[in-house]
Amino acid sequence: MKLNKREYAEARGVSERTVTNWIKQGLPCEGSGKKGDPLRITLGDAIAWEIEREVSKQVGGGEEGETTFDQEELMKLRAERRDREYSAELRKMELAVKQGQLIDLDMTERVLVEAMTQLAMILRPVGRKVIPKVITARNEAEGLQIWDGEVTRALNVCADMLESIEIHAIPDSQDSEVVEPGA
Repeated sequence: MKLNKREYAEARGVSERTVTNWIKQGLPCEGSGKKGDPLRITLGDAIAWEIEREVSKQVGGGEEGETTFDQEELMKLRAERRDREYSAELRKMELAVKQGQLIDLDMTERVLVEAMTQLAMILRPVGRKVIPKVITARNEAEGLQIWDGEVTRALNVCADMLESIEIHAIPDSQDSEVVEPGA
């Protein structure tokens, strides 16, 4: 399972700054994290790196770099315990993906970009197309109805695209009531 920096930090219960420091210290990851080259951390590889890092820190803690057999056994037990904990966490995350509780970040990003692009393409000509109709409308209400129709059409296109990745709008029955100023 590949995670971005924020997701990995949440999974490990640490801050993003800590993850950034770990990356500088050698945490295995792919990508630069810059636009067009997202940073991805493979959970299993990263956990293995953390365990190895922790063991080497503890091994180096002995007198003149040497450890006793008991110290080494204790470190192995701690590493195995952490490995079991991380494996359990990984299984929970994989289950959440299977149950649809997590969504693919790359696909979501692509759909959002496309949805917002479509929204912009529809709204951009609205001014040229709708404003003359609004100006020539018989009254303000008719002009606002024309404007509202075009904006609603643009937002519906965007909402339909978001629906394709299981991002749903709030049903009309759950819309919050609009409170007029001074009411």
